[in-house]
This record gives sequence, C-alpha cells and structure tokens, in this order.
Amino acid sequence: MAERRAAGVRRPALLALMITVLYGALVTAVDGFIALLGDQDPVPYADAGPLVGPGMGLVACAIVFWAALRGLRRPARAIVRALLAALAVYVLGPLAGALLYLLGSADAFRPVLFLAHFLLSPFTIAAALIALLAVALVPALAASSALREL
Repeated sequence: MAERRAAGVRRPALLALMITVLYGALVTAVDGFIALLGDQDPVPYADAGPLVGPGMGLVACAIVFWAALRGLRRPARAIVRALLAALAVYVLGPLAGALLYLLGSADAFRPVLFLAHFLLSPFTIAAALIALLAVALVPALAASSALREL
C-alpha cells in the first residue's frame, strides 16, 4: 500500500473522481461556448436520439477517470499517459457515439459518416485537449499540500 501512496494522496480514487468531475464540467462549458460562437449543435443528427451525446461524454469521463487514477498510483510517465488519454478520448468517444447511433439507425452506413464527422468535430478536439490538460496536471495536483489529506 505504501507504493500506491507515492504521490502522497491517501484516497486516489476520490481525487481521480474530482478530476473527472472537473473535466466533465470544463467539457460541458467549452462545448457550450463552441456551440454558441460557432452556431452549431454538438450532435447535429436529428435521428441520433438524446443519449448519443451524453454517451460520448460518459466514455470520455471514464477514460479520464482511469487515466487519472493510474497517474495517482503510478506517477511516472505523466505526459505519455496524458497523450494516450487524449488520443483515447478523441477516438473512443466518437466510436461510442457511432455505436449508440447504430442502435437507433436502420442504415448501417450512417454511423460510419457519424464517426467521420465527429473525428473532425471541434467538440471532439476540445474534449481531447481538455483531457490532455486534466491528465497532465494529475502529478501537480497530487503533489499539492492542500490535497495530501484526501
């Protein structure tokens, strides 16, 4: 158990959860600004249903939680972990959205277009960049004296 507390955090799951909640809030805020300033919907497909966007966000939050938890337990190679988390959010978030879209679509080719659209979407790029920042700052947050008691 002593090696898991190498960063000085007593409850790494709690801090990882806090980082994930912060990530989700930042993604929601940034997506709101992108939608407002760019005058576009985050999920512009009317037949996609109401759960595709939140499903993509849930997958992205799960990736950030896992990467933050791993970063707190094994703080080595933080930049590599942050890059891998950002890449996973960039690829797996839209893939999960395409799979959810496939469940409600009669056409098997539309989810492929959905995936291609979201790989180029500013919403997906922003989510991946915020994940990069959130996971890259995990060692700094763990070293903070104010968070050592968590």
